Amino acid sequence: MNIVHAELKEFLYYDGADNIGVFTWLKRNGRGNRNRVGGIAGSLDKVTGYITIRIMGKNYQAHRLAWFYIHGIWPKSGIDHRDTIKHHNWLSNLREATQQQNTFNAGIQKNNNSGYKGVSWNAKRQKWIAQVGYNKKSKYLGGFDTAEEAAAQYLIAAKKLHGDFLHHSLVDKLCKLL
Repeated sequence: MNIVHAELKEFLYYDGADNIGVFTWLKRNGRGNRNRVGGIAGSLDKVTGYITIRIMGKNYQAHRLAWFYIHGIWPKSGIDHRDTIKHHNWLSNLREATQQQNTFNAGIQKNNNSGYKGVSWNAKRQKWIAQVGYNKKSKYLGGFDTAEEAAAQYLIAAKKLHGDFLHHSLVDKLCKLL
């Protein structure tokens, strides 16, 4: 069972101002807990990259707590970090998002070898292939002679399909390519 709003506000203060987005302890959090009143709450989970805060024996992700703290309700699905940095928890950087929208705002995967999201090399065709994901399906956009041409096609399609959830750095790349 999740913490209720009144209890959260008893334990923590949230400063949601831009470039801050931190929780501080208002009171101790149970026996043996190391938190100190006035200290910053939570720690960085090295696996997920999120800030995790333990309250009354239960772990919470700080971005979800921030949403709950301000709005008084838990997010319906997920929370997206507009800048994609998982520990930047100021309020203007957080927005409710479906899993699909959160994926739209993701950057380039670590195994990408083209340097562009949605672009891969097809050795059989000797072409750069552009594909965009939407509604759990991949839409083929064509084969191109250069990775930049494929990326431009991907970015045009992604802007139409992903809207405001198109990753901000991809918009910058689109401007440079077109």
